[in-house]
Amino acid sequence: MNVISDSKTFRGLLIFFFAFGLVFPTVRVLLIGNTTSTSFFQYCVSAIPEFIVLLMTVYTGWRLVNEGNKIQLTTIDWVVLAFVASNVMLGFFLAQNIKLSLYGFRMSYLPMVFYFLIRFYDLENDVLEKTLYFIFLPVVFLSAIGLILYFFMPELMIQMILRAGGHVGEYFITRMTSLLWTPVVFGTFTIAAFLYFFYKAIDNDRWSNYLFMAILWSGTVLSVSRGAVISLFFGLLVFSFFFFRIKIITKTVLVMAAVIVLFANFLNQPSEFFKWFLGSSVQTVSLQKGVTRVELWKFGFRNLKQHPFGHGLGMTGHVGVRFMNAQAAHVDIFSTDGWFLKLANETGLWGLFSYMALSLTFMICFAKRIRQNKNLLLFFLLLFFVVFNIQNIGSNVLDFYLFSYLFWLLMGVAVNQYYKVELER
Repeated sequence: MNVISDSKTFRGLLIFFFAFGLVFPTVRVLLIGNTTSTSFFQYCVSAIPEFIVLLMTVYTGWRLVNEGNKIQLTTIDWVVLAFVASNVMLGFFLAQNIKLSLYGFRMSYLPMVFYFLIRFYDLENDVLEKTLYFIFLPVVFLSAIGLILYFFMPELMIQMILRAGGHVGEYFITRMTSLLWTPVVFGTFTIAAFLYFFYKAIDNDRWSNYLFMAILWSGTVLSVSRGAVISLFFGLLVFSFFFFRIKIITKTVLVMAAVIVLFANFLNQPSEFFKWFLGSSVQTVSLQKGVTRVELWKFGFRNLKQHPFGHGLGMTGHVGVRFMNAQAAHVDIFSTDGWFLKLANETGLWGLFSYMALSLTFMICFAKRIRQNKNLLLFFLLLFFVVFNIQNIGSNVLDFYLFSYLFWLLMGVAVNQYYKVELER
């Protein structure tokens, strides 16, 4: 579907969007607080990221009209488009609540515009690599800032977490949040960037990659995000199995071990810390009674059984929690810790089935091309898709602010690579 040649303007806006996006939660809190927008000024501030997305969309549309090339959707594009269109229309119809459905659309489906935007651009491999590098590099600075706040300005960090409407989480230690002011989202970004720089180390064994991984792993450990850590370990094991580079793997393991040793005194008996970490994870996986997440899943499954066709867009998950209460009819406020369960409660079994169809399409096509071509970048992108869908089981990762944009952008990049490799054969 690539019909636009390289564009520095688009790439610049793309990099700026993600760099600015990492500090936007802080900007919003400082300007208007954490409450729902009520005035025109507050709505404008809250919608700054969407204004940038609109600018990128308008620019891309102008380039398409100006160059006059014919747009031809591929099979994968049609599958993605069918998933978006069917679930959005069904979600609006079921909800019968325009306001909440718009919030739900903004959270879950608007980020998918990045899939289609990047599909229009034909970026050379070296240009694409530089673009991805400068998208992930700010996450390293985010983690470094988090370390500074955590160890040198803890009172400011706590004050900002509370000001952002969160709570100061503690699992043996206070959980790091950096400028995102929420540990789970922060931990998700750090492992995403860690996997990227591990991929870069396999591609080019430079010392800077290990420095970045050390900073990112420090942030991940101190965020105490169990789902993120488990997903990271899975990703590293799979990557190491298919691209076995003993020197690179050894360096990475030593970096991770050095970080644990560095924080040994602070963690106060690391063995006990990781024993609790593994124990609590096993309790969740085994669906042990009394675990908060497990109890939420039980209520979510109960609501799904009662409403197998869904409650509607914006009536579930974090949007539902934000605007509704448990007593409201046709609402599920319990699906906040599992994106698949949230999707099923939102647009019913069709929502879950259509996403599974989309996922299988991605995985089958990408795996087939990797076997044929041994494309390292495509392998990283496929693994990225799998890793964060694993985390989706216990967290609503694809509803995380900014991360969902990154996820769908990379899926668009993966499809570009899939067809580019096909044309080169």
